Formats: sequence, C-alpha cells, structure tokens
Amino acid sequence: PKAGDKITKVWLRIANIETGQITKVQEPTVDGELHNDRYLGTPIWRPDSKGILMQWMNHGQDYLKLFDVDHTTGICKEIYSEQQKTWISLDTDNRVHYLESGKGFILQSDKSKWNHLYLYDMDGKLINPITSGDYSVRSIVKIDEANKVIYFTCQKDNVAFTDLYKVSFDGKKLQRLTFGDFNHTVSLSPKGDYFITTYSNFSTPPKVALYANSGKQITELDDCK
Repeated sequence: PKAGDKITKVWLRIANIETGQITKVQEPTVDGELHNDRYLGTPIWRPDSKGILMQWMNHGQDYLKLFDVDHTTGICKEIYSEQQKTWISLDTDNRVHYLESGKGFILQSDKSKWNHLYLYDMDGKLINPITSGDYSVRSIVKIDEANKVIYFTCQKDNVAFTDLYKVSFDGKKLQRLTFGDFNHTVSLSPKGDYFITTYSNFSTPPKVALYANSGKQITELDDCK
C-alpha cells in the first residue's frame, strides 16, 4: 500500500496438488488479540513437508513472530518472537535454515545489534548462540550437519573485507579460512573440504586460487596479469 492507504489483507492457504484440497491457515492471535494491520512474510516449508513456518509482523515492523503451521489443519503454534526498538526486515529470505535431520533450525537475527546465528530446536527453544561478537554474519555458505559445522562469510577482522569462516554448532572452534587483507568471494566444494576464492583489494587485481579448508593453498588458478 502507498503511504496513508489501508493495508491489503493477505491470508495464507496450503493447496494439495493431487486432491485440490485447500487448507486455510489459522489467523493467529498475538498477545491474545487478532491484528488486522499485519504483514505475512514468505512461508518456509519444514524438511518433512508436514508443515510450514509462517512469518508474522505488525504494521510498525518492529515485532516479529514465527508460527509453525500444520499443513492438514492450518493450526498455528508460535515458536519464536522478537521485538526491536527500531525495525526488523520482513524481506529476509534466509532468516531460517531448517536442519535436514528435522532436529532444529538455524536462525539469523540482528537482535543483538549485530547479525548472528542461533541454533533452535523444532519447538523454538534456544539451544545456543552459534556466533557472537561485534561483527555481522553476511551469509551462510554451507551447513554440514554430519560434522556439525557451519561455513559462513562475515567481516570480522576488517569491515572492508569479507572472509570465509567455519564454526561448530555449539559456537566453538571459530576459524578463519581465507587469508590476508582481501575481499573474498568463495565457492565451497560439496563436502566442504576445499574452496575456490576470488580475492582482491585496492592494490591487488582479482586472483583466483584453490584452498583446502585448513587454509593451505593448493594452487593458483588465475590472475589478471
């Protein structure tokens, strides 16, 4: 809606493609009341396809709630709530990453004033923060459930440069994998044991190299000479 216009009402429905059955998702009550002035963010399917995660936000966009929705009944159960003094982005398409095992999800939030990763169980109970400190996570590159490791990019050591890091699910063993005072654009191998980085800075034209995740260079692939 344009400024001053009423919010267009939006409802969430789940369609069974085979039967044509439409399930109406329950309009959740927030603090015991129904809110007409609200937004619904992009829903996220659970790994088992038996439900979705619905993102709900108030008109002021400073109050976020996540609801677990049963795909057959449309019944909602609140599993996460967040309030900030200023503003929360509803357009974050990578806010929640479900674990393929179905044992929980990883949430991105800047509620600490820095964008960090948090591990929750499927009922929305916080297990532990995964990252913390005076820096922001930029993106998750890979979630390695088998080894309980997350690969992500951030600007921890220098706000002018993006680096690749890895950290355990429990928040321990944080390790920088890229090198030097460069801005890195990385591509991780399927198993996470190697990565290709295109790196540069103000005085260094882009170079491309293959590295092991231990930080050891395997070979230089290209430069801009």
